[in-house]
Amino acid sequence: MPLSAALAACGGGGDDNNDTAPTGPVSQADIDKAMSTPTELTFWTWVPDIQQEVDLFLKKYPSIKVKIVNAGRGTEQYTKLRTALKAGTGAPDVVQMEFQYIPTFTITGDLLDLRPYGAEALKDQFVDWTWGQVTGRNGEVWAIPQDTGPMGMLYRQDIFDKHGIAVPKTWDEFAAAARKLHTADPNVYLTCLSANEAAAWHGLLWQAGAAPYAVSGASDISLKVNDEAAKNLARYWGGLAKEGVIGTEPNFTDAWFNALNRGKYATWLTAAWGPSSSPAPPSRRRANGGRRRCRSGTRRSRPPATGAARRARSSRRRRTRLWPPSSPSSSTATRKARSCSPPSSSSSRRPRRCRPTPATWATRPPSTAVRRSTRSSRTSTRRSTCLSSGRRSWTGR
Repeated sequence: MPLSAALAACGGGGDDNNDTAPTGPVSQADIDKAMSTPTELTFWTWVPDIQQEVDLFLKKYPSIKVKIVNAGRGTEQYTKLRTALKAGTGAPDVVQMEFQYIPTFTITGDLLDLRPYGAEALKDQFVDWTWGQVTGRNGEVWAIPQDTGPMGMLYRQDIFDKHGIAVPKTWDEFAAAARKLHTADPNVYLTCLSANEAAAWHGLLWQAGAAPYAVSGASDISLKVNDEAAKNLARYWGGLAKEGVIGTEPNFTDAWFNALNRGKYATWLTAAWGPSSSPAPPSRRRANGGRRRCRSGTRRSRPPATGAARRARSSRRRRTRLWPPSSPSSSTATRKARSCSPPSSSSSRRPRRCRPTPATWATRPPSTAVRRSTRSSRTSTRRSTCLSSGRRSWTGR
């Protein structure tokens, strides 16, 4: 699912409530002047490591300062954004926004049309359907696409190999594989399709040929989710759910993450950015005594401590390290910290350093929308990384 950088119409990082959209094209000289004028912009985003991209922007425009704020993911961020816009203060200058939310903010007049700033010249850099997701009925450009994540299937090759099941390539094969896998191991399901996963359901509806929404006029939206294509989709997934061969628990919860980590589900239907939303699995304890494993991969011995040294060791705070790194304000991305006790004061050894638990899913981020303000702003691109951990490696199809 692409995300876009959108500019909000009023509010902003400062106290000014400017709603002064230009009536005509802005000259390049004015743009250059704005980009060399000392300015502080507030950017709301949940994308991991976005600071690296912001740094590239700041290197080119050193007069601009960017304050990055993680206001939450999904509904949490959009609720805060609507509240700030309605209050007329506290809204960001630039906000990361999923494409399906853009129409709701344009209907309320909260996004800036970027055409006067030359945004139309970027059209040829994007495929038609991606550009169509950030433009209006009259040609307005509400945002700049930052990431396009095609929907696909991530799967556990080891689970398929263990039960001699071929990776499905059609939905008929998918249903057959779901039944065969759950029969072979009642504790394993082919996938989990949550009722609260709106993005996946929309992708499946579109693939099936359904057109759930139609816009007419400035703000009239009609819903159509009971046509034959939508009913066929409901019968397919509803049938598998009633048979009990797929899971239906809410996703992006602790229980769901734990189910993925312990191999309850063999596939995950998601967009390419999905894995980046998954925190790394909790660190595991070794079977022999539950001791943590350190970087060397072995348990380290230490000289016995008695008296004051023992009391000092037991009272010393334990060193912790979070993995993967995440913003302090992103509670869903922060998992349980791993820790290893530092040596006692009587020991000359180096402090023990924990080996971080690697992520088990491929990673991927989003796109950005731009706010209306007298301040200038820019968007950046996003890279993807693939991480795996031995047996629990996942592959996308």
